[in-house]
Formats: sequence, C-alpha cells, structure tokens
Amino acid sequence: MTKDEAEKSFWISIISLVLFSVFGIYLMLKPDTTIAMISKVLALITLAISIFGVVRYFIRKDKTKKIDINIIYGLIALIIAIILYFNPYLIKGIIPIALGGFMLINIVLKIGYIKQVKKNEKNDFGVCIFTFIMMLILSALVILNPLNSNQILGMTIIFYQVLDVILCYLFKNNIL
Repeated sequence: MTKDEAEKSFWISIISLVLFSVFGIYLMLKPDTTIAMISKVLALITLAISIFGVVRYFIRKDKTKKIDINIIYGLIALIIAIILYFNPYLIKGIIPIALGGFMLINIVLKIGYIKQVKKNEKNDFGVCIFTFIMMLILSALVILNPLNSNQILGMTIIFYQVLDVILCYLFKNNIL
C-alpha cells in the first residue's frame, strides 16, 4: 500500500468516526427514535426495490409468461416495506448483528495493516495488535449485544471507531 492510499484510508476512518459517533450518541440518547428512524429508512428503500420489481414486471419483453420473478420479488419487498414501516421494532434485533458484521469485515480488512507494520519493524506493532484485538472483541460484543442495551451499543460503536482511527493512524505513520 502506498503512502497516499494509507492517507486516504486514514481520512475515511476519520469520516467513519464522525458518522458512527453521531449515530452512537443518538442511539444512546434517543434509542427508540433511532430504531424507528432506521426502520423507516429501510422501509423506504425496500419500497423503492418493490416498485422497481413491479415496474420491471410490466415493462418486460417476454409477456408470454403469466408469472414472472420480478412481480413476486416486488410484492414480497412491498410486504416487507409495509411491515418495517408500521412495526419498526422488528429491526431492533437486526441492528447489532448488521453493525457488528460491518465492524468485523472492517477489522478483517485491516489485517494487512498489521502485517505491514510488522514488516517495517517499528515499535508500534504491539499497539497495533492490542488495538486489533480490542476491535475484534468490540465487534463480537456488538453482535452478541449481551446486555441488550442501546446505550451500551452506542458507546461500543464510538469506542470501536476511535480504535479504528488509532489503528489507521499507526499504519499511516509506519508505511514506508
């Protein structure tokens, strides 16, 4: 990885820190509103997918088939959109799994950073390993959400993002 790519990765981490911190703070202060907002946004996205499927059904070229996958896809998406819109708390259990999954993918992608720092034989390798392990633990905690607390979930997300910025900073400063 080049110095420019490391710099870009660092700034993406900073932007993620800001966005996820706002989300985490909002989740801590107004958990019900946050869940309802996420559910409504997902309902609107699913509604758009539904409309896309129905429109594809009606503009298809081969109209000899009475049933087309697009209409089934569109109708199922419409049902999901309605359920999400009118029952936002169904999504409450999915949020930690989705966020934790995102966090795990992010940390797995950062394994290359640690290899690069070790290869450069700098003193920051131990700090990088510690930060990596902490991020891994936090990812697992978000997925498991053992206390089922949105406030703790919000704090965990913020702490994870701070560790992510630290890891990216250490990598950026150790790249040749």
